[in-house]
Order: sequence, then C-alpha cells, then structure tokens
Amino acid sequence: MGNEFHDNTQKDPLHGGEKVKKKKPFKKGKLNWKKVGKVTLYSVLILCLVGGLTVGIYAYNVVNKVIKQAENFDLESLKSKESSQVFDAKGELIENRAFINDDSGYRVNVEYDDFPQVLVDAIVAAEDSRFFEHNGFDIPRIVKTAITNFVHGGITGGGSTITQQVIKKSFFQDTEYQNSYERKIGEIYLAMQITP
Repeated sequence: MGNEFHDNTQKDPLHGGEKVKKKKPFKKGKLNWKKVGKVTLYSVLILCLVGGLTVGIYAYNVVNKVIKQAENFDLESLKSKESSQVFDAKGELIENRAFINDDSGYRVNVEYDDFPQVLVDAIVAAEDSRFFEHNGFDIPRIVKTAITNFVHGGITGGGSTITQQVIKKSFFQDTEYQNSYERKIGEIYLAMQITP
C-alpha cells in the first residue's frame, strides 16, 4: 500500500486515447452555496434594476403630467373667492359674509403683514412648525409621514406644509388628483414655484 494512489483519469477512445478526467457524480443533498449565492445576488440586482427603471419611468411621466397641469396655475387662484360662513353650536348657519370692500364691492384679501403675530405663531405651531425653514415642502416631514403610513398599512397623514395645503384647496380641488401621489408631487412642484 505504500506509494499507491488512485488515478481519477482514464483513457478516452473518442479523444485519441488521451487521458481525460472523469466527472465526479452529483451527490444529492449537497448544494454549491457559492453558485446559489451568485445566482441570488444577480437575480436581486436585476430585479432592483428593472424595478428602479420602472419607478423612474413612472415618476418621469407623472412629473411631466404635473408640469403640464401646472402651466394653468395662476397665483390669483390662491386667493379665496368664497364667502365666510359662521355657524352656531348646533351647526346652523348664523351668517354668510363676503367681507366686501365698500369702495369696490369685491372681497378683501388680507395681507400677511395685517395678521397679528400671535395668530401667525398659533397657525404655524399647529400646522407646520418648520414653515419658516423650508421652501414650500418639508422633506423630513414627508419622509416621516411616508414611514408612518407604511407602518400603519395605509394613509394616516399627508405630511403637507401650509403652502401645500393652500395649493391643494385652491388649485387641485376639482381635479382628478384628489387623493393621489400625483397630486402630492404637484403640490410640491407648485410650492417650490411660489415660495421665494
């Protein structure tokens, strides 16, 4: 038994008698984890690429649609044309007031400087605490809302800034975008356009 070893080759008559290595028989139950890992990695990369491309094409189309819709946008559309209604504790209408300017007969829109600072502080604290820090939309607030919506399995909040809320109520009120991501993108786009 001293110098004996097993030769894993044999002569192959099809290859001119050259020695060829015998293939090892496949053993059941043993997987080549390296190959499985590569195939899995490539599959995940391809799925991510296709998914990213699909999302990118969709986003491009949505943004183009929103930009075309926004061409009809006019700052005057943000001014309220409706009358103010006052209700009592029972929900019955007490007064319907248009706040008419005596000289022109039209509604008087109040300028920002005419609001008391206490009112401004109260609205900002309740609706958009970072109002004076962003340019019409608040990325941290949107991300936080997206995570909250995902965790709860549905839309629990919109993450809109005051600017976005005004745009939604005045410009997107009667459009097909009422409750959609397209409307949200439109709000962000228009908020960036009108915020100095």
